Amino acid sequence: MIRMIYTFVVGCIFFITSDLTAQYPASFLNIHCEPGDAYLFPKLVEMVQLADSFGIPLNIQFTPQWGNEIISDVVKLNKIRQWQKHGHEIGAHHHGIEAGSGWDGYTNHPPQDWTHPAKYIGTMDDFMSILIQVAGDSLLLNGGFMDTFDWPKQMLYRTTGQALEDAISQPVYENNNGQDCYKISYCVAFTESKVDSLIKLYGTAEPDDVFGFNNHVFNYDFNTSYLRKWMNFIAGKNNKTVRQIMRERGLLTFLNYSSKKEDAPKDFLLFQNYPNPFNPITKIKFSIPNIVETQYMAPLQATLIVYDVLGREVATLINKQLSPGNYEIEFPSNDGNASLEKSTQLPSGIYFYQLRAGKYISTKKMLRVK
Repeated sequence: MIRMIYTFVVGCIFFITSDLTAQYPASFLNIHCEPGDAYLFPKLVEMVQLADSFGIPLNIQFTPQWGNEIISDVVKLNKIRQWQKHGHEIGAHHHGIEAGSGWDGYTNHPPQDWTHPAKYIGTMDDFMSILIQVAGDSLLLNGGFMDTFDWPKQMLYRTTGQALEDAISQPVYENNNGQDCYKISYCVAFTESKVDSLIKLYGTAEPDDVFGFNNHVFNYDFNTSYLRKWMNFIAGKNNKTVRQIMRERGLLTFLNYSSKKEDAPKDFLLFQNYPNPFNPITKIKFSIPNIVETQYMAPLQATLIVYDVLGREVATLINKQLSPGNYEIEFPSNDGNASLEKSTQLPSGIYFYQLRAGKYISTKKMLRVK
């Protein structure tokens, strides 16, 4: 009887808390790490500690200058891994050639477009080769970019904005440099008066809106009170990472590395997940072939669904039209999935994942262990 009463009370508390949280718009908090400020890493540590004290996950977006500093220092890299385990998301921040003297030195624009050629360091592939080492398995799924010409194909979500009215947005589909992408916006704030304005604006947001706040490490270096004031206000009000916001709205991530038809795979393929067995996350890769050399018409409607051993649907990872290419997706998601809530509670056991694309059907088995 006591156990039944306890279960009932805990369930009621969870229901009430969940219901209250759902009344708030999802909010995210970005931190931009500027090209010349990598020496401010200790200040970034303070910002993360402050966020942890309020229970707020951060989207920390690094430039390659920060990336080089981090991967050359095992203590700093281990710190990043700890932050990721605590729910913070690592992303990328790019100062393109439009930034003038503030350019980070990386671009795919031709030399004739550069206004400061002496600052050139490398291509966007070079940019990503550094930051992927920092992000590890998170694959830099979100980035702060103004110049979508330089958009890397490994990045699936974009955050951008500046003005007060940019704080409220809805996810918007984009195709940047051949990559499917979803964009949400933010307001840049680093004074208490701006925070006061954002608090007033927050009262006008609808529950299905997204509310974005962005600041920089150098802002915090000069003034800490604005960020503490904002965190004190926003704590407990549906705080999310960018990836959580997108996935909980069904905007599931996948990677399409083949933007040219001639580069597309020649056959349908569903690969064995890796790692297998897995705990807590595994990756599933599959290929959609070049439609010119198959009987199928493009784009193809594709689904990737996970079932338990009794044949019950556990999660729909993909349900959309896909162009020819190679794709990869995580299962389960630690940070939200439209078809699988509380994915970290997934029981141990055998699961099956099935890819359907056109007339192609393939099913494979995987094992979750704890």
